[in-house]
Amino acid sequence: TAETLGEGAGGSIAMTATDVNIQTGAVISSSTSGAGDAGTISVASESLNISDRGKITTSSTGDGQAGDINLDSDRLEANGGLIAATSEQSGDGGNIVITSETITAKNGSQITAETLGEGAGGSIAMTATDVNIQTGAVVSSSTSGAGDAGTISVASESSNISDRGKITTSSTGEGQAGDININSDRLEANGGLITATSEQSGGGDINITTESINLQNNSLISTSVLDSNGGGGNITIDNLNLILARNNSDIRANAVFGPGGNINITTELIFTDLTSDIDASSQFGVDGVVEIRSPESDKELNTAILPENIEDPTGLITASCPISDENTFAVTGNGGIPNSPYQTQSISTVWHDLRPVNEEKAKVA
Repeated sequence: TAETLGEGAGGSIAMTATDVNIQTGAVISSSTSGAGDAGTISVASESLNISDRGKITTSSTGDGQAGDINLDSDRLEANGGLIAATSEQSGDGGNIVITSETITAKNGSQITAETLGEGAGGSIAMTATDVNIQTGAVVSSSTSGAGDAGTISVASESSNISDRGKITTSSTGEGQAGDININSDRLEANGGLITATSEQSGGGDINITTESINLQNNSLISTSVLDSNGGGGNITIDNLNLILARNNSDIRANAVFGPGGNINITTELIFTDLTSDIDASSQFGVDGVVEIRSPESDKELNTAILPENIEDPTGLITASCPISDENTFAVTGNGGIPNSPYQTQSISTVWHDLRPVNEEKAKVA
């Protein structure tokens, strides 16, 4: 721990190792309870494991700012662990920056930047090849005071949020909920949540850029305002190929008294089943707008000019069977015209093969 209680700034902690394991209640922390800012915690390793109540935290309980947390690892796994930058009074929360080949948070782990007082919340930025938030793990930026919550940014090739995993920004105070920005080749949510919610002010925006999105089993992308005149945030999805939503999986921008947010989706294909909704509504205010566009719609379509005058159909009908020539018309069906009972009946039928045998042989040869 590196701690300051007065006017001065807190010291920093830097660790470099092949493997770093913080477990069974162990803590690495930098904190301030006075006017000084807390220091920064930096960890550089090939493997970083935070498990079983292990913690990396920076905090401010005074006027100072919480310190930043910078984690650079080939493999980062949080299994029941905590990574937190928290401000409780007037200071701003610290920022969390994680760079790794794989980031896995599971079993109730938390990666959080929180402000409880007047200061603004810190931001969270995660850059990895694979990001997995699962089994109740939470990545969150929140505020319960006057300050706005920070932004959460995820850049990856694959992002998987499953089994009650959550990426969320929230505000329970006067501050605004933060934005969520996800830039991932593949985004899959199986019972996972991406939410930006506010109870008293406005909801944050959610911006997603991806090649494919697969939502299933009660997954949710939502920005909403629960109980105020604030407007719901906007959801913007720029998708190259496919959006699939099924089994009660929704995309929502809702409000109660204020206006609903807008949902703007650009994609080649979008499929939703009967249990899944795309909704931008307000319970008592003005509904938002849902706009779904395809890149194909921007292409100019050719138009055919139809004739202004309609042709007279009588001139298009040919009378091929004049009545004056005593022509008759008969419906023969599949078997041809039956023999007349007044004609001589034949008791033998001679079959003639009418197939062009010689031509068939020629073709075979």
